[in-house]
Amino acid sequence: MALSILAREYGRDIVPMSSIARDRHIPQRFLEGIFLQLRNAGLLESTRGVSGGYRLSSPPGQIRILDVILALGEDVELISCMDICGRASECEFGLDRRFR
Repeated sequence: MALSILAREYGRDIVPMSSIARDRHIPQRFLEGIFLQLRNAGLLESTRGVSGGYRLSSPPGQIRILDVILALGEDVELISCMDICGRASECEFGLDRRFR
């Protein structure tokens, strides 16, 4: 939810974490931990100080949900798409070949 704000504001200015936490009703300490992981993974950029905040490091269309999940250290288990008869088929989600 917090990343959707950063995606909407992409190309404008940085967004203070306090406003994201307030707008999305997310505890700021919880958000700090998540943003730290995303920044360390290169998905976010931050600016310190009174007028500091966060912004996406790439255009929103270039950041995949999978990138976010992996940056947060979550386990990912992908399966092949199957047709109605249980045969492997082309996946409509366009997963990277490296994860197949």
